[in-house]
Amino acid sequence: MQKRKDKALSALEKFKSSIQKSDGVDLQKANEELLHQLDISEKKLQTILDLDKNYKPIKIIPQSKTSEATAILVGGDWHFEELVDPQTVNNRNCFNLKIAEKRAVNFFANGARLVEIMSKDIQIKELILYLLGDLMNGYIHDEFVEDNQLSPTQTFLRLYSVICSGIEYLLDRFDGHITIPCSIGNHGRTTQKSRVSTAYKNSYEWLLYHMIADKFKGNSKITFIIEKGYHTYIDVYGFTLRSHHGDWMRYMGGVGGLTIPVNKAIAQWNKFKHADYDIFGHWHTEFWGNNFVSSGSLVGYNAYAQSIKADYDVPKQEFFLIHKKYGRTMMSSIFLD
Repeated sequence: MQKRKDKALSALEKFKSSIQKSDGVDLQKANEELLHQLDISEKKLQTILDLDKNYKPIKIIPQSKTSEATAILVGGDWHFEELVDPQTVNNRNCFNLKIAEKRAVNFFANGARLVEIMSKDIQIKELILYLLGDLMNGYIHDEFVEDNQLSPTQTFLRLYSVICSGIEYLLDRFDGHITIPCSIGNHGRTTQKSRVSTAYKNSYEWLLYHMIADKFKGNSKITFIIEKGYHTYIDVYGFTLRSHHGDWMRYMGGVGGLTIPVNKAIAQWNKFKHADYDIFGHWHTEFWGNNFVSSGSLVGYNAYAQSIKADYDVPKQEFFLIHKKYGRTMMSSIFLD
């Protein structure tokens, strides 16, 4: 620092000397102004030097692992048996049974990895795994009968194996308790048209969830929540989480995007029972609102998404924490490819 000061002063002195030797009518006035500016610069430099002289580093000690949070994994909109021919979406996506299984495996593996990373500095005693429905594509449209790679019952069996394997993987990697709230989607139904109050009675997914829950019956480390109604509510540290598939919200492609219809729906539902955060899928679009999480999909972009002018998004699911004090934090995509 002293060398920099000496160099600056030397340069100023040379400049001052050259001015004093110059001729001109206003030479004296210019010289006085330069000397004044030099005095100001010297004072500023001295102030900086004084600050540097008085600098005393403060030792920063890493915080102890005292914070606590619950980890959240959000899965849904797998459409496991759907076929996405790359040529139908300008080669922006490809989906078949092999890719479906690979992405499902990556969901559990990458999700568990994020939990492990967060656990290094935060106490995580609880993991919530959301299954938000549309895990299967079903036969709700004629073209699915033509294009699906498996029938609904065949898909049921494949999903049972994949999800059970994923849960076992989480149980092996996570020491805490796992809660699995399950929502049915609109694709896994046995009827041509959607039902409302009897939707659960006509859902392959509702049956699938019960079969999976039965497999883990008696394991104290895991709890399933399988509602007959549309919403599932969970309390986490006093924060209320409301999950659902997302198809009861009406979005017609408005310029405001999902925000307006989602907030309108949440405002109405909160009149019945308040929730701090809504967690849903259906729209195949990752969107983090102040009070909601819209999850991406496992199937990714397809011809239907293109036809309704949906936002393009790569295959992804969601991860975040509910901090004991601050609520939702550490939001992250779970990439699947």
